[in-house]
Amino acid sequence: MGDITRTIDMRADGTQAGTVFGGRFHSDGGSQFMGNSFSTNGAPIYFGSSSDHRLPASIRELPDAILSSHFTGRVDELQQIDRAFSASSSDLPARCVIHGMPGVGKTQLALQHATLASEQSKDMYTFWVSAASVEKLARDFSKLVDLCLPGRHALDQATKLTLARAWLEDPTAAKKWLLVLDNVTQETSRMILEEILPRRNSGGRLLFTTRTASIAESCTISSKSLMIALQPPGLHDAVKMLAAGARRDGEGTEDASYADLEPLVRSVGHLPLAIDQAASYLKRYGGTKELLDLYQSEDIMEVMRRHDKDS
Repeated sequence: MGDITRTIDMRADGTQAGTVFGGRFHSDGGSQFMGNSFSTNGAPIYFGSSSDHRLPASIRELPDAILSSHFTGRVDELQQIDRAFSASSSDLPARCVIHGMPGVGKTQLALQHATLASEQSKDMYTFWVSAASVEKLARDFSKLVDLCLPGRHALDQATKLTLARAWLEDPTAAKKWLLVLDNVTQETSRMILEEILPRRNSGGRLLFTTRTASIAESCTISSKSLMIALQPPGLHDAVKMLAAGARRDGEGTEDASYADLEPLVRSVGHLPLAIDQAASYLKRYGGTKELLDLYQSEDIMEVMRRHDKDS
């Protein structure tokens, strides 16, 4: 099966230009979506109800290793995401975009939501895709075929990308899915919007994270799409996060009270990533005063970069 070349004309409402004849969708490149099959150059690949029965009731593909064990707070934001997804009533996948400065906790919030959603809904397919680069985006999104369509491992990546999108858009199977696209950049946003973003199936949910508001806006389709401008957590939650992360063997940090931790939290601007790094330091070495002196004597971002290199 050869490479797929597709030209997609995007309408203002986010739908894909094309012609529908008798339930068959023709994209401009000649690929066809026909109920329970997808075909390229006349070679059908069946995947709807005829093969989905071989799948488990749910799939959970999440990077659990990066979920902070001391995640705390963000109750309002988690509720906002839940409401945005539950309130959607169109035949399009619901969308929610989280944007904010580096280190503010976008990935952790998205992962916490995805983890809770997969635990609460036993029949949901949950996927995590890194959109930090075109290479990572293509690699992770094409993996959906390996997960959901057994026996197609030998297909080339271009075919897998198109087939993964068609599987998510398939209206013949009553699938519920959540697709997280983490760390969307200017470059990857173009690929997402022009090539792989599923645009049908009301059972779908799309959760994006990105650093900039302009990219966040490009990922929404209407005023009904929720954009969350994520801010650092409040002082109380931030201190709880630091205390929980710095705890050793179920005990508190040595000679560290909440009063000792507050100056540390303030010095890093309540940023969850910096708090996580501070917790790691305190857990290993202790000494809140020494760490505070370090933060106050050097640029905080330089301290964070050096900590990452040493970890």
